[in-house]
Amino acid sequence: MKVGVIETETCNLASVRAALRRIGAQPVPVREAEALRGLGGLILPGVGAFGPAMARLRAWGLMSPLRKLLEGAARGEGPRCMAICLGFQLLGSTSEEAAEVEGLGLHSGHIRRLPPGERVPHLGWNEIRGDLSGEAYFAHSFGLLEAPETWAASRCAYGGGFVAALRKGRLTACQFHPELSGEWGQSLLASNLLESASC
Repeated sequence: MKVGVIETETCNLASVRAALRRIGAQPVPVREAEALRGLGGLILPGVGAFGPAMARLRAWGLMSPLRKLLEGAARGEGPRCMAICLGFQLLGSTSEEAAEVEGLGLHSGHIRRLPPGERVPHLGWNEIRGDLSGEAYFAHSFGLLEAPETWAASRCAYGGGFVAALRKGRLTACQFHPELSGEWGQSLLASNLLESASC
């Protein structure tokens, strides 16, 4: 199955491509709207900054078609989609990291710097509880502190707590990196991207 990978140029995508191949998927680079056609699944990944990532999506003409595809997935239509780390944050409306930049607006959540009390950035393994439960690898300084309504949410207790994952319809968004989270992360990728896997 072909799984598109949005190449925001803000991260090293080798680990994402390798993880897709391990679950039997064929990664396809996406840098233009035409590449979104005919995909079996889609990943919006990212490690980096909110502003440059959104600027890249706009420069490639991906804003409107990507939002339409993700909104369809949230309604349970079209290919299954995942958003990872910075990709998770881009689904929101705004971010403290780039206050003047609008996100994709899949929900009205505002991304905030993780509160004081723990070391930032949050790097390493941590426990997730809620709709998804497991142990995953994180690498981030900003996060969504409150879950938007109508989304199934999972949380991590680090730094006072933040939303670790959101799910709605055929869209799964993870603040953590499933591609770096061992067998549990690999299983999560398969169950949320492959039609033949149970969700």
